[in-house]
Amino acid sequence: LQCLMPTNVLFEIFDLYKGALDLEIFHSPKKVLANTDVLLKCKATNYDKSDLDIKFVAVKWKVIYSSGVQKDLYTFNGGTHAISRPGAKIFDDEILEGNASLYLPNIQLEERGVYFCTVYITPEKEEVTGELLVIGKSVKTYLMCIIIENGTEKSIMCNINRYYPLKIDVKWIHNSGDGKQEVLKSVCRKSPVKNEDGTFNLSSRLTLRPDLTDSGKTYTCLVNHRTLVGGLSKDVLLTVKGTILISETYTNLQKVVCVRMRRWK
Repeated sequence: LQCLMPTNVLFEIFDLYKGALDLEIFHSPKKVLANTDVLLKCKATNYDKSDLDIKFVAVKWKVIYSSGVQKDLYTFNGGTHAISRPGAKIFDDEILEGNASLYLPNIQLEERGVYFCTVYITPEKEEVTGELLVIGKSVKTYLMCIIIENGTEKSIMCNINRYYPLKIDVKWIHNSGDGKQEVLKSVCRKSPVKNEDGTFNLSSRLTLRPDLTDSGKTYTCLVNHRTLVGGLSKDVLLTVKGTILISETYTNLQKVVCVRMRRWK
């Protein structure tokens, strides 16, 4: 016995899939500064809003931190809220319009990771993920301007404080008068020191033993980091200080003072 399904019923079944729930999440990876407020977008579309009752809607946010720890952050279920992350909230009056975005105040470095937004509109369910990168505030670079005595050795320090994430590139460059640049090798770079807030400090030292011909040359500390667009550079103008040498000789019991001057710049 063969049973045939009416054509109009087949079209109705296809229409069920035609209106499947869609979710749109924030652009990933999303970069935000630590200690700022963050809104993680999650928007539902392509569902029937007519006569939709809030009791048939649920939203769940969870995260897998970069440390590997998984945590439920926020659950909205038919009008009730379960909040695990202090200060987190979604907007009740916009849920039926498809807005399932999550607000997180005062985001911290350790909250970087992959975030999951799951929306249930009975009988449908959809889940999307996005990566959140929490970075330290802009890299700050401090340089010491120095005057070096001719024939002596001194160091120039480049201190990069409170940067995140760890990977960073620091170079010392010598800028000659003809426009050429040379990456210097006489550099000592200390291991990064981790701060309590998870950011890092790094020091790079360039050692110089110039002569008078080096006076007026420029040395540059060049920093490249993912939080910096185009990098950051600071220049040091070197001044080499000359000395006055006085020698005494005696000729026929007469004292003769010879003064030899070296350039002072």
